[in-house]
Amino acid sequence: MIVATVPVSFSTFFAGQPRFLAQHFDVTLVTSSGAEVAQIESGEGLPVRCVEMTRQISPGQDLRSLRELVALMRAERPDLVHSYTPKAGLLAMLAARAAGVPHRFHTVQGMPLAVARGPRKWILSATERSTYLAATRIFSASDSLCELIPGTWPARPPAVIGAGSVNGIDGTRFAPGVVSVEVQEQLRRDLDIPTGDRVVVFVGRLVRDKGITELVHAFDALVDSSTTLLLVGGEEPELDPLPASTRELMHRHPKIREAGWVTDVRPYIALSDLLVLPSYREGFGMVLVEAAAMGVPVIATDITGCRDVVLDGVNGMLVPPRDTGALADALGRVLGDDLLRATLAGNARRSMLERYDQASVHAAILALYRETLGLSVGSGDQLGDGEPIRRAA
Repeated sequence: MIVATVPVSFSTFFAGQPRFLAQHFDVTLVTSSGAEVAQIESGEGLPVRCVEMTRQISPGQDLRSLRELVALMRAERPDLVHSYTPKAGLLAMLAARAAGVPHRFHTVQGMPLAVARGPRKWILSATERSTYLAATRIFSASDSLCELIPGTWPARPPAVIGAGSVNGIDGTRFAPGVVSVEVQEQLRRDLDIPTGDRVVVFVGRLVRDKGITELVHAFDALVDSSTTLLLVGGEEPELDPLPASTRELMHRHPKIREAGWVTDVRPYIALSDLLVLPSYREGFGMVLVEAAAMGVPVIATDITGCRDVVLDGVNGMLVPPRDTGALADALGRVLGDDLLRATLAGNARRSMLERYDQASVHAAILALYRETLGLSVGSGDQLGDGEPIRRAA
């Protein structure tokens, strides 16, 4: 049983993985209801059980969700429950322990606790601790994030599956040339991006923690007037609202475009010259892998997750988080140097596929599950040197 808080996780972060695992196990997906559920069931060929879960701090709703999950697990009797995302991790691990599930895995994809302050930090610390104590094994999406997981909390030390990430990258879907020039040109017209403009793209939630304020102001400071900033994603005012001044600048700047939330990010990455992720916290930064696999150079903040993906000066550049000036300097340097941009782009795809090829990640997860359940692990299930699961370096 695989559990995530909201259905979009299955349609984006884990797409294809449940379908692969269903070749070897009886797999059930659990998430909140939503328009994407029918799409997930069709795409993965698997049933989805809907249990309402909220990403917000909501004790009443959380207790109702916990009771439903316990009842579901007692009825389904899974041998292994694997949860992703913070709220699903808390609820699924507590429910699985109460239902007597023998193998309870949780993968940490991000650490909201790392940037929380005040009462919220205390609450998140308590919930993280509860998740880790209820789980039988804790995994991290990246080496650097693994270092933030308190070693004394989980029953066993946290580990990384393969080279990291939760699903790897499909190099046939994310590749140079997968989006035709005609589609790119039409999208450029639809977004009213001037012909000849270079495009800097951000893909993700438009929230404070993603560094949108720094990005918008760094872009505003650029002297170059032949560049457009394209923001792809939706705001979350109920969880992490942007400052009013940031939103005002986004809306009035003549060279900033907002595409909203999209189901396929590839056309937006394809028409871009550079992808920027100025986040304060990341578990892995999958969009960096997607862009690099498409041959697009990246700039990211030097934080957990991002520093695992971006090799500074090789396939992208790293800048300090929350530093508008440093981000503006990096933007100016990469946009103003065609040779640097071409060098970074040339190294990008190879560096991603060598480490995060989806087939290898899936094989490592399969090997983990088979070993855990006492099944034979074939040589084809191993990753690299035969160590699919490892402690972070």
